[in-house]
Amino acid sequence: GWNGLVARTLPQDHRAAAWGTVMAVEALGYAAGPLLGGVAWQWAGPPGVLGLAALVFVLTEIYYLWPRRGQFTQGA
Repeated sequence: GWNGLVARTLPQDHRAAAWGTVMAVEALGYAAGPLLGGVAWQWAGPPGVLGLAALVFVLTEIYYLWPRRGQFTQGA
C-alpha cells in the first residue's frame, strides 16, 4: 500500500531522513487538519470546509505531478 509506494519513491541514499520528513509532514497534517477545518467552518460553514479540502487536494496533486528533479530519479 502506501508505505510500499513511499519507500519505492524515496531517494535511496537518504531514505532514513526522507522517511522522517514524510512522517513529520503526516503528523503536522493530523494536528493542523482539525484546527484548519474548524476555522473554515466558523468563517464559511460547510462550503468553507469543502473549499479548504479542495485546495489541499489540488496542492497535493500539483506536488505529485511536478517534474522530478534529477537527483531523485537516478536510482529509479
